[in-house]
Amino acid sequence: MLRKPPFGRGAAAQAGPPAGRSGLQPLLPFAILDDKSGGKNPDGAFLPSLFARPCGRESLAFALPPGHRFAGRESLSFTEMNGETMILMDNIGFWNFVRTEKMPDSRFLIQSDSFSFQELLRSSTLPAFTTDLAKIYLKQTPGRIEVPVSDPEGSVTYYLVCRRETAPAFRTLFAAL
Repeated sequence: MLRKPPFGRGAAAQAGPPAGRSGLQPLLPFAILDDKSGGKNPDGAFLPSLFARPCGRESLAFALPPGHRFAGRESLSFTEMNGETMILMDNIGFWNFVRTEKMPDSRFLIQSDSFSFQELLRSSTLPAFTTDLAKIYLKQTPGRIEVPVSDPEGSVTYYLVCRRETAPAFRTLFAAL
């Protein structure tokens, strides 16, 4: 599964592969993949035809109002928060599995624009998600306590990947990682 890069919403990463092509081909000569993506052997190693280097990590956290029963916790699992009503941005890419698989008993007020999302977050006591990268690239809502997700699925490692035969052309890029 291709996951969007932490620094943008590339059309190729979101659109998926065209019919009859693997997930890597639309993004080559290089791609950013997560640690659970295709392009790997069953043992988790990248295929021998690919060259890959880690290029970043992202970790989820719950953004809780100060009065929330779990606001004082050091970490929380998806199971502990399952059943809560939460505010959620639409088009969250690969993180959508949290809603469908990890928190199926929760209700999500899904917002399609950031203004509505921020207004609800600022004026309600409903929890939401954030990530450590969101703190860098997006305006944060004051008055929220961030409690990291303890489940391993709450973190992802991103890899810069290319075909092994093209790796020399990207030597400078890989060396910068």
